[in-house]
Amino acid sequence: MAYSNTIIEQIKRLPLHQQQHIYSFLEEVPVLCSQVSQVTQDVKEFRFAKGKVCPYCGAETVSRNGK
Repeated sequence: MAYSNTIIEQIKRLPLHQQQHIYSFLEEVPVLCSQVSQVTQDVKEFRFAKGKVCPYCGAETVSRNGK
Protein backbone atom coordinates (compact mmCIF):
# COMPACT_ATOMS: atom_id res chain seq x y z
CA MET A 1 0.00 0.00 0.00
CA ALA A 2 2.90 2.35 0.72
CA TYR A 3 4.14 1.91 -2.83
CA SER A 4 0.78 2.92 -4.30
CA ASN A 5 0.67 5.96 -2.03
CA THR A 6 4.10 6.96 -3.35
CA ILE A 7 2.85 6.68 -6.91
CA ILE A 8 -0.22 8.76 -6.10
CA GLU A 9 1.93 11.47 -4.55
CA GLN A 10 4.18 11.50 -7.62
CA ILE A 11 1.16 11.84 -9.90
CA LYS A 12 -0.11 14.79 -7.85
CA ARG A 13 3.21 16.56 -8.48
CA LEU A 14 2.92 16.25 -12.26
CA PRO A 15 1.64 19.08 -14.45
CA LEU A 16 -2.08 18.98 -15.11
CA HIS A 17 -1.79 17.77 -18.74
CA GLN A 18 0.35 14.81 -17.66
CA GLN A 19 -2.11 13.95 -14.87
CA GLN A 20 -4.95 14.01 -17.40
CA HIS A 21 -2.98 11.67 -19.65
CA ILE A 22 -2.53 9.18 -16.80
CA TYR A 23 -6.19 9.42 -15.78
CA SER A 24 -7.39 8.83 -19.33
CA PHE A 25 -5.12 5.77 -19.58
CA LEU A 26 -6.46 4.40 -16.30
CA GLU A 27 -10.04 4.91 -17.48
CA GLU A 28 -9.32 2.75 -20.54
CA VAL A 29 -7.98 -0.20 -18.55
CA PRO A 30 -11.36 -1.59 -17.40
CA VAL A 31 -12.77 -1.12 -20.90
CA LEU A 32 -9.89 -3.04 -22.46
CA CYS A 33 -10.20 -5.81 -19.88
CA SER A 34 -13.91 -6.19 -20.60
CA GLN A 35 -13.18 -6.31 -24.34
CA VAL A 36 -10.60 -9.05 -23.81
CA SER A 37 -13.13 -10.95 -21.75
CA GLN A 38 -15.75 -10.58 -24.49
CA VAL A 39 -13.35 -11.72 -27.22
CA THR A 40 -12.33 -14.73 -25.11
CA GLN A 41 -15.98 -15.65 -24.64
CA ASP A 42 -16.68 -15.26 -28.37
CA VAL A 43 -13.73 -17.50 -29.25
CA LYS A 44 -14.90 -20.16 -26.80
CA GLU A 45 -18.41 -20.06 -28.22
CA PHE A 46 -17.11 -20.35 -31.78
CA ARG A 47 -14.59 -23.08 -30.92
CA PHE A 48 -17.10 -25.22 -29.05
CA ALA A 49 -20.22 -24.45 -31.11
CA LYS A 50 -20.56 -28.15 -31.96
CA GLY A 51 -19.60 -29.25 -28.46
CA LYS A 52 -16.20 -30.48 -27.43
CA VAL A 53 -14.71 -32.44 -30.31
CA CYS A 54 -11.23 -33.45 -31.34
CA PRO A 55 -9.91 -30.83 -33.80
CA TYR A 56 -8.04 -33.54 -35.71
CA CYS A 57 -10.44 -36.46 -36.11
CA GLY A 58 -13.77 -34.96 -34.99
CA ALA A 59 -14.34 -37.53 -32.23
CA GLU A 60 -16.76 -36.42 -29.53
CA THR A 61 -15.19 -38.54 -26.79
CA VAL A 62 -12.21 -36.41 -25.85
CA SER A 63 -10.28 -35.85 -22.67
CA ARG A 64 -8.43 -32.76 -21.67
CA ASN A 65 -4.85 -32.82 -22.95
CA GLY A 66 -5.50 -36.37 -24.09
CA LYS A 67 -5.72 -38.25 -27.34
